[in-house]
Amino acid sequence: MKEGKGMTLFALDLGNKQTKLQDEKGTWVAPSSLLNERELESFFSNGKLKDLDLYQISAEEDKYFWGKGILRYTQDQLTDTLGFEGRYNRAEYKRLAALSLARLAKGYPQAIDGVLKVNIVAGLPTGDYTMENIKAVINTLKRQYLVQVNNEPINVRVENVEILPQPIGTLYDLLLDEHGYLKQNNIENKRFAVADIGGGTVLLDQIISEENGFRFDTSNRTQSEAGANELYTRIAQKLNSRYGINSDIHLIEVSVRQGIKSKKFSYRQSSNNIIDMTEIVDTEIQYYSQRLVEMINSSFKNLSSVDELVLTGGGASIINQRLLDEQIINTKIRMTDNPELANVHGFYKYGLSQRLAKEG
Repeated sequence: MKEGKGMTLFALDLGNKQTKLQDEKGTWVAPSSLLNERELESFFSNGKLKDLDLYQISAEEDKYFWGKGILRYTQDQLTDTLGFEGRYNRAEYKRLAALSLARLAKGYPQAIDGVLKVNIVAGLPTGDYTMENIKAVINTLKRQYLVQVNNEPINVRVENVEILPQPIGTLYDLLLDEHGYLKQNNIENKRFAVADIGGGTVLLDQIISEENGFRFDTSNRTQSEAGANELYTRIAQKLNSRYGINSDIHLIEVSVRQGIKSKKFSYRQSSNNIIDMTEIVDTEIQYYSQRLVEMINSSFKNLSSVDELVLTGGGASIINQRLLDEQIINTKIRMTDNPELANVHGFYKYGLSQRLAKEG
């Protein structure tokens, strides 16, 4: 990556379910769904909504609300940016990218008073890490953007883009410190297995650290569509069957995430009708975790040769890790400190390490 003097570094993880962004000021996370302003025209005034910003890309008529507050709305009110064939060439993905850059850039005076110049590190799932997709993402990102954020113009120009395979982000997060320096020197010839449990997919990869970097073992790789969405779908089916309702998977995901620490889960239909779904969720988490164990064991037939199995991704904090510890033997299992953010943290640390290398 080429670093210009005074160049700002952004890291992007434009995931199917969650978008994770990082710069020098910190990390920001929001669902990868947008709320078209037209959905709210008959319900709200022009006042600012809680945890939502209003965006408009130049040359587009529609305006979109985006932010953590998206979690309050049902799936049928939202515009998805996921699940499309050819995602990286579609308008929905390009719109998410533009909003992501504007969201990061709005905290910089240069983006308001002039043009903020940035370098970007982003990632792709290993199954999508092809020259065609890499070129598509670079073509999407490497340009100048003008986006209105809460009616204030934000100008960003992307100078350079580097695209990494997604699981490499997790390893960089584990192995580099917050300044981009290597934490330890004895990582050469280590074999890492990474289980990245996202919303739409589970990515299983093995990566070997060598003198000059990392090498993927492509003979030990699986990309499955059995992401955490499968868990939420099964919970919804059981809930609907038992209580005769039509539950919203989006709201189930929110409830599961909110209840994972207390181990108590409820589904809120209204303030007067709240269903305790703890038993259903516990059963389905156990079932999903067992399926994950079987997937790991069948995909990684050489686990006795693996130094560390690293669990990462937003779904990693939901699974029953004790079950994995009991049934996956002959290798050390390690959960990243913040599995949902490990990839984007690693992308950012990688960018810092490249800057250090350039500076000698």
